[in-house]
Amino acid sequence: MALGNFARVVELSSTGVLQSTVTADTVVATGRPGQAFANPVLFQPSGDFIEGRLIGAGGENTDDQIFRFSETGVIDHSFSSTVFGFPGVNMNSPLTLGLQSNGKILVGGVPFGLARLNTDGELDTTFGSGGMVETPAGESLDSLLIQTDGKIVAIGGGRGPNSTFQLILARYLAN
Repeated sequence: MALGNFARVVELSSTGVLQSTVTADTVVATGRPGQAFANPVLFQPSGDFIEGRLIGAGGENTDDQIFRFSETGVIDHSFSSTVFGFPGVNMNSPLTLGLQSNGKILVGGVPFGLARLNTDGELDTTFGSGGMVETPAGESLDSLLIQTDGKIVAIGGGRGPNSTFQLILARYLAN
């Protein structure tokens, strides 16, 4: 697995060990040209990895889509990869991913909300409302932490009084 950002490229083994050289091979492009945010990536214990993408035309009318790739970078077509977005929101963008102990995948981003996917990529309709939970006070959910008891801690930000940016911390009960 090779990861790159502009001119820096590193290659990691399936166990996360940094390789001393990068293997020259076919490049699998997973980024979206012109996207302001990096696509979040989550490595699974199997060596496969999950990537979140912004789908749509720029800053408006966008949704999220999650893809799974094998350790070698080949897209896994058995993963459903359903397009989803928070109702009533014009811009949806995945910024962070988390893996629960049961294999379910958490997706956080813009707006400050969480979606949960089953292991096959379908929205988990037992989570929140139709698979999603939104916290209206925030604009973006940037980081996730899953506690050992299963509770989810979300960190992000939003506009407060006088349009100042404020840190927002939310904790969701496990279910």
